[in-house]
Amino acid sequence: LMLLSFVGQTQSVKVGGYYIDKSNERVDTQFVIPIAYFSSEPKVLQLQEAITLFKTDDQAGDYFEPKDITAYFFRYDNTDYFFQSMPNKFSQKNRAKRLFIRVAVDGKVRLLKYYYHGRKDGGLRVTNRYPFLTDDYLEKEGQLTKVRQLGFRKKMSQYFSDFIDLSEVIASGGLKINDLSEIVKIYNRHNSK
Repeated sequence: LMLLSFVGQTQSVKVGGYYIDKSNERVDTQFVIPIAYFSSEPKVLQLQEAITLFKTDDQAGDYFEPKDITAYFFRYDNTDYFFQSMPNKFSQKNRAKRLFIRVAVDGKVRLLKYYYHGRKDGGLRVTNRYPFLTDDYLEKEGQLTKVRQLGFRKKMSQYFSDFIDLSEVIASGGLKINDLSEIVKIYNRHNSK
């Protein structure tokens, strides 16, 4: 029981980054981000709700909620984390009007990640060592499309049908749901020419 209690604990790490304020100005700063013990990744569930600024003497300072700023960015453990404030179209269970949603890939098509707690049989469902699940969304021209495993080949080959070669590779099973980030990057590189 003591170990289970410890697993939920959080440590804080100071990282450099920036945020975009409401007037679209970039402000370089340092953040204090939560990291779960026994993990090397930030606690993204908390980062969807607020980001804390570093003050002085290893103390946390003010924090921003999604209503306060447009976006924020930091790099941790060689991974870029870019979160954008967006209206909550992702979950009816989360009653927040706005959330910071992670933009995993940016371009003509954006890969967005929404994190949430998953429940199964009344207990917490742990996936990939973390007690949360992720829904992937594609955003093109302001329209959100939830990516689902069921029917992935058919739906995604249609979604990317304006790039015939990519669409055919997806339809044939050459690129699968686990390749989603790479699919979006390939599509965006093709469309940047």
